[in-house]
Amino acid sequence: MSRAFVNTKFERLKLRLQKPPCQSKLEKPKNWDHQVRVVSSLAKNVPGIVRIDLYAGDDRIIFSEFTYTTGFCANDLSFKPHVADGLLLAFNNGGIDPSKATPEFVKNTIHGTSWVFVTLVKGRIVSPASSAAFPSPVDLCESVNNNTNYNSFHWDQNEKIKHCITVAKEAANRQLHCIVGSDINSTLWGVSDHKIPSMSAVMSHVDWGRALTLFFAVILMTKMKVGTTPQKNQYINNILYYAVMAIVMRLTLPHVKAMFSNHSILDIVRQSFEAFRYVHPMESPHIALSHFTTYWFGIAAWRSRSLRNFFFWQLLRETVSATLNEYCHLIEDKDIVHCSRVAFIASMKEYAFDNLIREYLVAPFFVYGYLLPKFIIYWSRKMLGNNAPNGMLLFLLMMCFLVMWHVNNKNKQRKMTLGKNH
Repeated sequence: MSRAFVNTKFERLKLRLQKPPCQSKLEKPKNWDHQVRVVSSLAKNVPGIVRIDLYAGDDRIIFSEFTYTTGFCANDLSFKPHVADGLLLAFNNGGIDPSKATPEFVKNTIHGTSWVFVTLVKGRIVSPASSAAFPSPVDLCESVNNNTNYNSFHWDQNEKIKHCITVAKEAANRQLHCIVGSDINSTLWGVSDHKIPSMSAVMSHVDWGRALTLFFAVILMTKMKVGTTPQKNQYINNILYYAVMAIVMRLTLPHVKAMFSNHSILDIVRQSFEAFRYVHPMESPHIALSHFTTYWFGIAAWRSRSLRNFFFWQLLRETVSATLNEYCHLIEDKDIVHCSRVAFIASMKEYAFDNLIREYLVAPFFVYGYLLPKFIIYWSRKMLGNNAPNGMLLFLLMMCFLVMWHVNNKNKQRKMTLGKNH
């Protein structure tokens, strides 16, 4: 016999006890609200946790029994996910005020996804198929160590479980509960980031050493009229700037291991792209829009004509781009996406050159070459319907690129006219 669990609002809960849950659609009984009132009244003077069994049919409600020890508290009798057991224990021991057990609270706790396990293949490649979100650290640790069941008598004595719980205890003190594992070894570690997009959280993602250096360089060059003379291009200065940034990262990034990893440039680009695809879901348009608005700063730096202007665009990239994009990533409501991004960036920052490619070189190509077309097609389908012809979507995409090309040519002509006038 299969069971189905619901809250007092008769909302289905993703919960099971031993056997697989009932898959049939449940019709809410006409006297359901009356049943809830009966149970609430009976339970008022009952200490601790109790299961109250009722039989209901037509308009009748028949009381059966109070059950204090379901299945005689057998070891193998526990809820899945296990956070439900923890919820009952917390209510029984006074850890949570039972009056706060609203239907929404119970549902959100059991369906929670705040504990995330991220798998990095080869220590770096984000693997969505092997990553998952859980409502509690116990559920996470049981899933990671699938050879050891939570109901086992010596569950908490297993070395892998003890290691996982230790890492989880450290993660519990952080806003974001992320545990990372790799297929290379069995070691787990925690990564974290801010979850609430406060001003301090956003500003902590700005490298103020770089930003202030660029700011004063722009001010001094403007004041002293040094590096303001238009030149053919700033390609050499761009290359030199990135070389300096690689050295700066090697010297200043925490936990950096070396300048170069054993990954080829092609591997680094591919790994960055796979992670980029996963952590920029189309369902979060604010992230894509912030990228479209700011990632052209890096392109403008390549196209700048004077050294001062080159530094100015890099300044905007280090400040405006960093703050706006990080804010939009912080308000991402899927913790598994947030944790995957943090885990991947942390792995890349172990090597300065790898992080340079990820942070500076490939991002604009990903944003305007992949994210922009996909964004246009996805939201066009949303607005026009999933049955919108592919030809129409391609036409809209082409029109967007033609507008961008036209604006770019107009800017070139304006600059040439200004140059001739001078």
